Amino acid sequence: MIQSTLQYLKLPHVTSEFEETYLERMNKIAACFFILHLPVFVAIAYLNDTGPLMAFVLTSAVLFGPLLAMKTWSSKRAISTVMGIAAMFMGGLLVHFGQGPVQIEMHFYFFVLIALLAVFANPMVIVAAAVTAALHHALLWMLLPSSIFNYEAPFWVVAIHAAFVVLESIAACFIARSFFDNVIGLEKKVAQRTAEVEARNNDMRMILNSVKQGFFTITNTGVIS
Repeated sequence: MIQSTLQYLKLPHVTSEFEETYLERMNKIAACFFILHLPVFVAIAYLNDTGPLMAFVLTSAVLFGPLLAMKTWSSKRAISTVMGIAAMFMGGLLVHFGQGPVQIEMHFYFFVLIALLAVFANPMVIVAAAVTAALHHALLWMLLPSSIFNYEAPFWVVAIHAAFVVLESIAACFIARSFFDNVIGLEKKVAQRTAEVEARNNDMRMILNSVKQGFFTITNTGVIS
């Protein structure tokens, strides 16, 4: 059960040219999306009096991770995983700097982004994001609870948040893997089927080239067909 689950979550090692091109584009879009967070988070921190300068510094620090990965890493899948982790860090910053009457509603960011991460067609991106979100909530609930809740929330509230994240992540992983199998990996399947057909055609050519007039087959009952 565990082994089959891991095989489902982990994509095949070989990547196609189409996947490389697609992920490069998605990673660039994600990077641009995160860059836009910088002025938005500064504005939110200013309006909520939660430290616009600190918002600028921390958001820039989170941005540094995926931008550095894009510059230095060659694996597009690995960069996508960094994007998933960065998304949850951004969610943590939003909830922190959005302290006030709508701080709880800011948590919707986590759920929206986990769903959007399915566009990377890689379940491990979603798993990495979900683990990051769970660790963020658990650690800050113990160390700085006001960063995630605007009331004295007991631990079971954190557990409820985690349960919803798990449920959504299961569905998102299924969508991501289906996207990979039916779209991203389609090129590989077509190439494999084409190779199989070509091999059969070669066998047929070999048979036809070996006879002068023609050929016939005999069934196991001795009937010519």
